[in-house]
Amino acid sequence: MRTLDVVERKWGFAVGAVPFIAALVTLVAKSTVNVQEKLVHGRCLAPGKFVPTGTHGAKSCLEPVLLKPSVPSIVLLVVLGLVIMLAVWRSMRVLVAVSTIFAGLASGLLGIFAIFYGAWLLLRSWRLQRYGVTDGASVRKVVTERAAEKREAKKSPAAVVAFGARPVTQSKRYTPKAKPRKR
Repeated sequence: MRTLDVVERKWGFAVGAVPFIAALVTLVAKSTVNVQEKLVHGRCLAPGKFVPTGTHGAKSCLEPVLLKPSVPSIVLLVVLGLVIMLAVWRSMRVLVAVSTIFAGLASGLLGIFAIFYGAWLLLRSWRLQRYGVTDGASVRKVVTERAAEKREAKKSPAAVVAFGARPVTQSKRYTPKAKPRKR
């Protein structure tokens, strides 16, 4: 099954919004915080603020910059969001799984949802390929049926004859030839 089912498509459209939200948050976030305080005896009173190095006549404290939005990261998030939306709309399972994992990595903390969705899709694809079903209860049922079939096949007389009919022979390639016995 290469296409997405109804549940996967609904979740896909919801997760496709994650890169857009991350791009919007990155765009709206302030790149610099210009809260300045006067120095008291050459030190900053508020925690997390510092005196700029290399300036001997500094008269104010600076706050470190936590987030700098950049145009390439915003463009990357928007493009990944568009790829996810297009892939979900076209029901392309592999493209959705891979692009959501990449979008999750690019989105930061908000991208955890996208990473989980991509991993969930990969797990469902693996179950579908291996067992023919996608949900856990059906997989357990198929596994127990296959195990019972294997046990029955090993116990049957045809299997005993087939497995025990040939004598074990030495490998000509790896087993060294036996030395002749001394008399």
